[in-house]
Amino acid sequence: MKSTAFLTPMALIMAMMVHDASAHGRLLVPPHRGYIGSLPQFKDFVPKNYGDHSLNAGGIGQTKGGKHGICGDKFSGKRLHETGGEYGKFPQHREKVIGACYAPGSTMDLQVQITANHKGYFEFGLCKLNSLNDKETEECFKTLVQPNGEKHWKLPTGAKTFNMQYMLPDGMSCDGDSHCVLRWHYVGWNNPDADINGQEHYWNCADIYVSNTCGSNPSSSASKPAIPNAPKQTTSSSNADTQPGDPHPVDPQPVDPQPVNPQPGDPHPVHPQPVDPHPVHPQPVDPQPMYPQPVDPHPVHPQPGDPQCGVCTNCYYPVTNACFLGWTKAQCDFLDVYKWCGAGSSDPQPVDPQPVDPQPVDPHPVDPQPVDPHPVDSQPVHPQPVDPQCGVCTNCYYPVTNACFLGWSKAQCDSLDVYKWCGAGSSAPQPVDPQPVDPQPVDPQPVDPQPWNAPKPSHTCSPKRPPSSNPYTAKKLASSPSTGTSGVEKKVSWNWFASSTTDCDASLSKDTLNHGLYIGGENIPADCGKAATFTYNGHTVQATYAWRTTGGEGYNELSPQAFAQLLGSNANAADFNSATDFQAAINDPGHVYSTCSGTC
Repeated sequence: MKSTAFLTPMALIMAMMVHDASAHGRLLVPPHRGYIGSLPQFKDFVPKNYGDHSLNAGGIGQTKGGKHGICGDKFSGKRLHETGGEYGKFPQHREKVIGACYAPGSTMDLQVQITANHKGYFEFGLCKLNSLNDKETEECFKTLVQPNGEKHWKLPTGAKTFNMQYMLPDGMSCDGDSHCVLRWHYVGWNNPDADINGQEHYWNCADIYVSNTCGSNPSSSASKPAIPNAPKQTTSSSNADTQPGDPHPVDPQPVDPQPVNPQPGDPHPVHPQPVDPHPVHPQPVDPQPMYPQPVDPHPVHPQPGDPQCGVCTNCYYPVTNACFLGWTKAQCDFLDVYKWCGAGSSDPQPVDPQPVDPQPVDPHPVDPQPVDPHPVDSQPVHPQPVDPQCGVCTNCYYPVTNACFLGWSKAQCDSLDVYKWCGAGSSAPQPVDPQPVDPQPVDPQPVDPQPWNAPKPSHTCSPKRPPSSNPYTAKKLASSPSTGTSGVEKKVSWNWFASSTTDCDASLSKDTLNHGLYIGGENIPADCGKAATFTYNGHTVQATYAWRTTGGEGYNELSPQAFAQLLGSNANAADFNSATDFQAAINDPGHVYSTCSGTC
């Protein structure tokens, strides 16, 4: 009896160790069918699955021929995770097993836990089922894209919980007896010498509703599709660590999505705490307009201003002449290229995020007037209504980091879907010189326009669709490059290849792509690379670029080393082992618009 009592727990421990050795990842938000039963509010409807993090359809040996279960089950086995299976309980319980509800055309904030990182990328698809007993098919799934237009979300390093955003199609709805299946597909890339069929694949399916009533005001909840067991929101963090092998993390706590009350006369940022641009499980709501509060009529004695800051009163990024409004001094000082322009040496204090009673907003905001860099006696100004999406930003507004890009033209701003032009009319404003020759004392609270404390956008339903916070994927597609032109503006990006890759109809080596691509030194096929000179922000690099096409549109792609030089960075790609480390070293903006001369 003693021996049996001793061996039983040991056997269980050994079984758990073996089980966790194969653990890889799962879709947390919305919860996929294999995971949803682990959440308390769904445990009475869906059984708990202790192997939901390893749904790889049996592994490479089973999937290399292209056959697999729709939701990660073995092709030849029981389809436990498909509609009607042990974990696909929508036909029996309908809305009681719906994991999330989104508005048509909205941007979904998704969360994936990776417990064993096999590199590679994620993609997401959506399938609409019209009746209770309809079943998903491979042909039913339509590929979704991120706000930047890309289908693939490249996986950074680490065993963590990652956040990303994907967009739902406009005009599509599914609720009641109809519902939609959101599928996560993880393509690992741990076998550099094999093609996609020789890599590991994982699939998870989640049941969701898409309805115009998902974004209703909470007070009118009776009009929403009834989802009594909707999972709680998790604290969103793109670097939220989890313990590898833990198939059931601690139940997430809800986040209180209180709107922000910006004070236009306050030089501190509205929301100085680090905010993850990918909050989990959004409930889209109609954006509530903000109405500015009166400015303190008592002028402040001007203090000498930093000539490198201009009118920026938070974290200044000279490469793009941007003023990042919601950063703390610690965040700003962490990055060498960024400069803290806030008050003194203390971090800005957060503003208590009390809800604001919405007031009517004039849809025609007053055109911003030029800023007098040398105000003497500031007079009280009656505040004018502002665009609730712009706050007091009078140039190109980027809601993800609450930045106002001061030196951009309207054409540049309008070329990016996730940026919003907040300038005057259709004319392009003049860039602010970040380094005036003769600096004069600057009033830290200029009267018009107000300090750069534009309101943080609602993370539940932003009028604009913000891009992924992962700089490695923040590439908006540009038009295909033309040849034989010179002195033209081109979109320039870069890529970090962990192995050889096929691009531009040619095979490029890892060493060539990461460390080469220079005139006279590279060994790149003539039909894939073109020689050109790129100039950006006073820095020029002569390099070979690859014409890369994604989603039918193209952009110029340099090696990491060439791109770093274009940004003015001295970082050596050979000293780094991953794209994310290199990104941090060069303060990667994702892409730039550079002047191209030569074969462009």
